[in-house]
Amino acid sequence: MQFNDGGQIHHCELKPVIDSVLQIVSLVAKDTENAPLNKLFELYSKVFSQSLKEITGKDLYEDLDALASLRNLFAHGRDLFIEFDGPFPDKATLDNNPLQKPAQRLFKAGIIKDFNITGRNYDKFQALFYSDEVLLYFYRSVQKIEDVLIKSIGFMPEKSMTYMPPLVDLEVEE
Repeated sequence: MQFNDGGQIHHCELKPVIDSVLQIVSLVAKDTENAPLNKLFELYSKVFSQSLKEITGKDLYEDLDALASLRNLFAHGRDLFIEFDGPFPDKATLDNNPLQKPAQRLFKAGIIKDFNITGRNYDKFQALFYSDEVLLYFYRSVQKIEDVLIKSIGFMPEKSMTYMPPLVDLEVEE
């Protein structure tokens, strides 16, 4: 690189800059290997000029966030639980429950019809989270996010390289 210092031209080696960038890339790669989804969201904003939420939009980002909550429950083998107010199971609440975010997204999508969860219907409410309809809803959201991310690539050489095929469409047999 040529550098002008008070009228004197210097030829500077770029190796120190390249080495620094490679070290940063190596650290980010190491941080992403076992990072939880929220950490990946944070790292995305540090690596790219826009945040993931800005690129995907509010709705898809909220779907992804809700899916992360649901994934954590399933991946760690935790039971889906619902707490009831009062001594008799007459009304349940999802406040501070890991199901709250997924349930809100599924309600917005029309998959959950209401939040009137009682001792008589809570088992159906819980079972819904294991249904094909819920799986497909979140899977299709991830497909949309994948599509948006691919379309957001602004560097032509990267855009022309295919790293992996897109997620396939899933069909459910009845």
